[in-house]
Amino acid sequence: MSQQPVLNIPPQKDVLKIDTARMRAKNWRIFINPKKRSPSTPRGIFIPFTDIKELLALQQLIRETQDQGTGLTKPIYIVGVRAYYSLHMLPLTPPDPLPPVTAILVLVYQVNPREAGSPGEFKYNPHQPSFDLVMPVPHKADQQIPGDAGYYSIFDITQPCPNLCDIYSDLYRSGEEEDDE
Repeated sequence: MSQQPVLNIPPQKDVLKIDTARMRAKNWRIFINPKKRSPSTPRGIFIPFTDIKELLALQQLIRETQDQGTGLTKPIYIVGVRAYYSLHMLPLTPPDPLPPVTAILVLVYQVNPREAGSPGEFKYNPHQPSFDLVMPVPHKADQQIPGDAGYYSIFDITQPCPNLCDIYSDLYRSGEEEDDE
């Protein structure tokens, strides 16, 4: 196991026991590449905090959408981010090594009414539908070009593991002991 900081933090929600996390990571490796668990098996995705903060800032900026049918605006509440697995290209044959798996991210919103400024204004409600926020946006590189340049609020900010992995992590190494047998 890699060295970890020792902190006294308050109890956290939705945390796992290490054995459960190891089992899930191992199950993923077996599922994605059942015949040969190789070092190239996709194991995780890294998302820099600076990019997470930029997405969080959009939560405060985007407050309404226009209904396609009526043209009326309605309030929306950004409640999270959805990750879609992605490959930059589709291999023609079953690859070895496997290609890097990344994720593309979209903001997720709900429309059920909330009180502005309340602690629950942006809280995800599991009893209400949630929607991907996919809308045209300008690209920083194309700021001088007026109009729609074809870019949408679909963010490509992740890095694959492998290549960007903690190779000493229990989660990275889960199941490798059987590989050596």
